[in-house]
Amino acid sequence: MSSQSIGDDLTAAVIGPGAIGLVAISALHDAGRRPTVAARASFDRVVHRFGGRELVHEVDVLTDPRQANGPADVVFLATKVHQSDGAAAWIEALCGPDSVLAALQNGIDQRERLSRYVAPEAIAPVVVNLPAEREEPGVVTSGGRPSLVVPADEAGARVARALAGSFLPVRQVDDFVTHSWTKLLINSSLGIIGVLGGAPNGVIAEPDAGDLVRALIDEAAAVGRAEGADLPDDIAETIVKRIVTGAPDHRSSIALDRAAGLPTEWEARNKVVVDLADRHGIDVPLNRAGTTLIRLGEPT
Repeated sequence: MSSQSIGDDLTAAVIGPGAIGLVAISALHDAGRRPTVAARASFDRVVHRFGGRELVHEVDVLTDPRQANGPADVVFLATKVHQSDGAAAWIEALCGPDSVLAALQNGIDQRERLSRYVAPEAIAPVVVNLPAEREEPGVVTSGGRPSLVVPADEAGARVARALAGSFLPVRQVDDFVTHSWTKLLINSSLGIIGVLGGAPNGVIAEPDAGDLVRALIDEAAAVGRAEGADLPDDIAETIVKRIVTGAPDHRSSIALDRAAGLPTEWEARNKVVVDLADRHGIDVPLNRAGTTLIRLGEPT
């Protein structure tokens, strides 16, 4: 990615119109942009319901990378982590030497994972704070207080500019490691509860469930601190209160995928905690057991 100035007429594309991708499309339209949408099947509009509002946008959907008319200034990758290789042709078609690839994906290693497709400095890892569920192709409902967090660098600034003025705020932060690990603590713990318990996130208001989530978070937080994240001692309690009061009816995407019999992001959300714990010699028995049980239920 060069340092050339990109004006307010910057172009955007979204790969993967799942729940998060559909909200990104809606936000880009809200910012006055009409993104190109890359999808397996065509649809003609996005309906986004949130906060008592309904936004409806006509969309330009491509179903073949050969249909792409050159690169976009910002390409939002909103596929699941394990679907990245399947999106490689789209990334190649939509990313040029001056493009930024915004990774709207779970995990803490977006730059490492996606650098096989574009240069690392052209990747903007994104922490997505956005409970959303796709109801049908092109239709999504979201709740909570949505926001994106990106590093305070050139790639992150491009993402913030693309969404400026929309309902979806973008925060640029210096300590991105801490923010990404905080999201991982939420994903790893609620993933285990959601997949194995089959209940919405608000179940952690129940004492035993809440205690289990706190213990899972405390284990994983020790790993995050070893990786350089600045996580306070009361991070588990803070997260539990945030979930119970903010989005108790939301179901984690990993739980929805498991219920639908689909492959899940168990490696990016759970296995990573266990692998890094082993690297640092940290004991994480609850996370290890939960990860194993999720893995055993993966479709073959």
